[in-house]
Order: sequence, then structure tokens, then C-alpha cells
Amino acid sequence: MTRFFCRTLSMVAWSLCSLTAVAADPVDQSETRIKPPYANAPELTAKENVPKGEVHTFKMDSNDSKSYPGLNGHYVRDVWVYIPKQYVPGTP
Repeated sequence: MTRFFCRTLSMVAWSLCSLTAVAADPVDQSETRIKPPYANAPELTAKENVPKGEVHTFKMDSNDSKSYPGLNGHYVRDVWVYIPKQYVPGTP
């Protein structure tokens, strides 16, 4: 019991020290704002010569799920499946 109490007390003390350090060093809000010109990340830009697959959407009922059979009751969820252009039907 004493070990648990000491460990808990040290975690609370560490948390209080952390909060004090953050409060003592305010962040300059002008340095954290995103300003124009805005640009998309390179990985979000479509590239030529890269095959483009298809996205298939469907709704899944929790009664059909083997992994999540409605732990908190019945539900229906949207599912999106991306099929690469290179995929050969019937292969794993």
C-alpha cells in the first residue's frame, strides 16, 4: 500500500511540475498560425504513370461482423474498400 501511495504521489507531483513549466512559458500565438501560401503535401498530389484503383463502398450490419458483433448493441457502419488497379480477381 505504501509503495502504491508513493508512486501515485510522485506522479501527481511530476504532473504539477509539468503544468507549472508550461504555464510559465507561454507560446507566442503568432508563431503557431498557418499562413498563406497554402500547398498540399507532395504525397497528396496524383502522379502520372501511377495506376489508379477503385473505392467500393457498402454498409455492414453488426450481425454480420465476426470481429465486432455489436458489443454495445446493434449498429450499421459504412465501409470503404480500395481495390488497386493491379489486383487480379481471385488471388489473395
